Amino acid sequence: MRNYTFGTLLAVFSLQCNNIGFVDKAKAVANNEFGVVVFYTNTTGQGDFFTDITEFSGLCSTITGLARANCICASEASSQGFAGTYRAWLSTSSVDAICNIQGNESSGCSVNSSLGPFLAKNGNSYTVLAENYAELVGTGFRTPVSSVSQSVYTGTNIDGRASGANCTDFTIANTTIPTTGNISVTGSGFTSTSTGINCIGPAALLCMKQSK
Repeated sequence: MRNYTFGTLLAVFSLQCNNIGFVDKAKAVANNEFGVVVFYTNTTGQGDFFTDITEFSGLCSTITGLARANCICASEASSQGFAGTYRAWLSTSSVDAICNIQGNESSGCSVNSSLGPFLAKNGNSYTVLAENYAELVGTGFRTPVSSVSQSVYTGTNIDGRASGANCTDFTIANTTIPTTGNISVTGSGFTSTSTGINCIGPAALLCMKQSK
């Protein structure tokens, strides 16, 4: 039997007392039926996700770019015990990260302002990162994904749209500067910081549960 800490889950929905379904939503989060759970990969590598066989996952070795990033997130989600479909918070010239995590590999997709909550799971408890997409766009993450400083490749601005700095669609490891975030930073820093890390890295990937 699985045990969950519901305090932080209930806090998300009790912010609006007229929402009579907040308890049901909290239970749905705990049962992997609601919300966007966020984690980062234990492995790191260069901006093409491919250069050295020891980088990132040993799987996914026949594909590159965003497809490889999504495959790595799926592989690490399974190994880290996360249920559901996970995709990379990563943008290219033709795909926005906010579209990718919705299972829509395109740019300019529509986003429901209530998409969320964005959550980090720590053991059996959850930490609220942003209540919904509107908060994400407005102020970013209210708390870090982790206290450990770790750069992550994103190619993505705070609104989930492509920044244009992306290691040639994350297919080349060189000294150009991509947009990266850091999992220990709040606000917009989770997806865009001024660390100056280049496409040689190393950096990890930020993975998010595909919204339903």
